[in-house]
Amino acid sequence: MFVRWRQRIERTVTPASPLTLIPVVAPTPSGGAITIRLPDGIGIEVKPGFDAGVLSAVMRALRGSSSC
Repeated sequence: MFVRWRQRIERTVTPASPLTLIPVVAPTPSGGAITIRLPDGIGIEVKPGFDAGVLSAVMRALRGSSSC
């Protein structure tokens, strides 16, 4: 019985089509930058070597501003 099912499946299975490779272009690296997204959708890109004091001041200003 198993042999009949196997033969039936082998008759109905079609051979797979040949593999087609599609070239993919990777985006250029951001140089280690990260993007900080705030809940209201504002994004700040921070690159290596950023001034933490300036970032802190910007974050405080954005939190205090209701127009952004």
